[in-house]
Amino acid sequence: MLDRLPARYGEALELKYIEGRSVEEIGDRLGIGQTAAQSLLARARIAFRDGWRRYSRTAGDVLTRLGA
Repeated sequence: MLDRLPARYGEALELKYIEGRSVEEIGDRLGIGQTAAQSLLARARIAFRDGWRRYSRTAGDVLTRLGA
């Protein structure tokens, strides 16, 4: 799912949830301020959630058509 997001969103989410970086560290790494990093993470989480919901619905529809 991360690969389907805009690169900046995927990078921010990876830094936060895979590498365990703080918002301050994410901002430093991406060359943005702490407030901008918080906003970026919020938008990235929403995009991830929405993408996951679309994927789940599509997968469910396929399984239904296959009789699973």
